[in-house]
Amino acid sequence: MQISSIEATIFYKHEPWEIQALSAATAPMAEHIRAVGLSFERNKTRAILNGEYFRAKDAALMRTMLLRAANHARYHLDDYFPLMRDGIIASTEQLEEAVREYWYEFQRLQNEAIPTN
Repeated sequence: MQISSIEATIFYKHEPWEIQALSAATAPMAEHIRAVGLSFERNKTRAILNGEYFRAKDAALMRTMLLRAANHARYHLDDYFPLMRDGIIASTEQLEEAVREYWYEFQRLQNEAIPTN
């Protein structure tokens, strides 16, 4: 018996219900996402949230960019009127929670899809 490794590129695709919470959480943070995300990062994120095929590194790129957007929102709270700050903080926390849940679920599904033997 000959053992050899196989190199493959795996593409993933989400069902709409899998990314519903993440999509909802990104909408109120659009200004901050535009501020921190490079165009290719935003395009990858848009593709993932639209249910297109993507690679695992694209999901990691999206996660990093969305967390940067959340940090950007917190760092720039002084740019907003005091009455708006609570809403921004709530949106930031919602985004962080959605990203955390998405990443946990994505890693779980990824581990199921990739054989480790």
